[in-house]
Amino acid sequence: MIDINEILERKFKEISDVENFLNFASSKTEFWEPGTLSHGIPGIILYLESYQKAFNTNTEQISYKYIVELSKSLSNGTFNESLFSGLSGMGFSIDLASQDGKNYQNLLKKIDAVIIENIYVKIDNLRKKGLNPIDYDVISGLSGIGRYLLNRVQYNSNVTLHLKNILKYFRDIHYSYEGWTISRENQFLEKDKEYFKKGNINLGLAHGILGPISLFALNYIQGITIENHRQTLKDMAAYIVENRFCKDLRWLYRYNFIKEQNNINYIRNGWCYGNTAIMRTLFLISIALDDSYIKGLSKDIMYQVLNDGFVNLISPTICHGLSSHLIMLKLMNLYFKDPNVDDYLEKVEEKILSHYTENDNLNFLDINEKNNSKIKKSKLGILEGELGVLITLMTHKNPSLLKGKNWTNAFLIS
Repeated sequence: MIDINEILERKFKEISDVENFLNFASSKTEFWEPGTLSHGIPGIILYLESYQKAFNTNTEQISYKYIVELSKSLSNGTFNESLFSGLSGMGFSIDLASQDGKNYQNLLKKIDAVIIENIYVKIDNLRKKGLNPIDYDVISGLSGIGRYLLNRVQYNSNVTLHLKNILKYFRDIHYSYEGWTISRENQFLEKDKEYFKKGNINLGLAHGILGPISLFALNYIQGITIENHRQTLKDMAAYIVENRFCKDLRWLYRYNFIKEQNNINYIRNGWCYGNTAIMRTLFLISIALDDSYIKGLSKDIMYQVLNDGFVNLISPTICHGLSSHLIMLKLMNLYFKDPNVDDYLEKVEEKILSHYTENDNLNFLDINEKNNSKIKKSKLGILEGELGVLITLMTHKNPSLLKGKNWTNAFLIS
């Protein structure tokens, strides 16, 4: 029997030896990028912040040492404003470690200033070119930046205007002639340019329309609104559930304008894509609008997710794996309180723990498929690595971690 608390405590002890742990991260793990939320120090800080609350253990001095190291990265490198690879991710982790705004405000306001200084020009430039996911998405674009700024409104009123400018940009995209269409030229991969010859609409959360729409809902919930905000949210909800995008409560990952190529023949309900993301976005809209119909629809999708199961989730990690499946359903069931969902989540946890290994540098590896074979990578970070698995397991056992600002905010699911 695997003792989750023992695993979490052992990782905390490893992390507490800051110099050795950073040496380990840089020499023994893959894709380590210290300044990024996805693969770096910010993920460690989020683990410490959650551990402090879950185990009533003071982690402030350890977090401080990591923030000092993060500040060195900030001084030595040139970073974009993004959430998962830039300044917003650094700020996000430091903000959560600030003890409810008591610490690090000078540093955070410097980070805020750099971010908001560039937003107006950035949006102005984006309006002059074709839509590209990296400009608006959660990982690299304005959705992720906006989520960080929303967490900062309480302590830095200067960010509110710029946050509203992001929302106005998303509203204008939604009502534009092309809408959320990504042209063939702006596809990420060459193979996608060949497959989506007439372009597509990305229905995912990591790189798709659900990021901007979730941010739109979260701002409304927190009282940050723009003109026609409520009606725009209603229209966004109606857009998500258009018949061309879904069938039998299952959604396409990307809608192809060559319609005969649209088939829902593979179900992987993780974070980056899947019905779990549709479910959670619609739920946030329902809370914002106090709309019982949309809320009921999100609940129906939740049950469809349970029916489809998790057989295609081969990795224990967050991005495309079991951990996001667990935490998104956990968030849903904090509201719906269905014992059957709780039973299902225990099975998901068991499946995650089945990936536990003591034969590698890390206890949980990221797993992908290529040419019908599994490829395992030793990643530490919160997005695709072990820290994401551990913080999910910790949160599942300690749901009070989901109250107030918390690590799941970065994924636009809360």
